[in-house]
Amino acid sequence: KAPALDSGGVNWNADGLRLVATRSRRGRSDLVTIDVATGAVSERAGGGTWGSPHWTADGSILAEYTDYATPSEFRIVH
Repeated sequence: KAPALDSGGVNWNADGLRLVATRSRRGRSDLVTIDVATGAVSERAGGGTWGSPHWTADGSILAEYTDYATPSEFRIVH
């Protein structure tokens, strides 16, 4: 059974095997991937607040990032 996940911004990978999402915990939003077959959740980037994640053609993730010292910007996570 997949673990409970307070998530948002869920987006499928083109291969249909993975999801990218944001996971809310303790006032932050981490960027995570989820293996559809197993439900395994892997943190890809933590800290601050992540939003609007989308897969790129090369399998990287483009998402919005902000924290208390960084204005909103788009970042690519490989």
